[in-house]
Amino acid sequence: MSNENNVNPTGNNGAEKLFTQSELDTIVKERLERERKRYSADADAMNELNKQMESLQAELSQLKEDKAAQAKQLKSEKIKNVIVNELNKGNAVNTSSLLHIFTGGADMADDESITYTGEDGKTTLMSDAIAKWLKKNDWAVKCTQIPGSGYGGRGASGYNRRDELREAFGLKRKE
Repeated sequence: MSNENNVNPTGNNGAEKLFTQSELDTIVKERLERERKRYSADADAMNELNKQMESLQAELSQLKEDKAAQAKQLKSEKIKNVIVNELNKGNAVNTSSLLHIFTGGADMADDESITYTGEDGKTTLMSDAIAKWLKKNDWAVKCTQIPGSGYGGRGASGYNRRDELREAFGLKRKE
């Protein structure tokens, strides 16, 4: 077949324009070229959008990690503040040195109340746990005695902590 053959696209003789094979090849070639460019532009745009999406997903992931770290830090600070406040309410000596006693079992409940889980596995409010601990460990409580208030060491009952301490060390009291 030669390039000069006439092609009638509609099959009607003479009713419409007839194209030669070379003209038809050129038309098809140009159309394919346009479609390839359009597809290529679409593919490039899609690749660019995919890159942007990956970048945004990485940024979102980092933001989520940062938010989780901040939430953990905030929770830790809230717990620490509650422990220090409760120790101060109980007149504890050197609250910063006593803080570590309660931080291990401390947790924040859903209602944001601070709880303490003791060695026995029981969970109580932090305020109750600290009050109970300070009652058992009176050595950790500041002496809030007001001088001249009438408490002279022995009192009416004759009870004196120093006597108890001397007895523990096997010392006799000088009379």
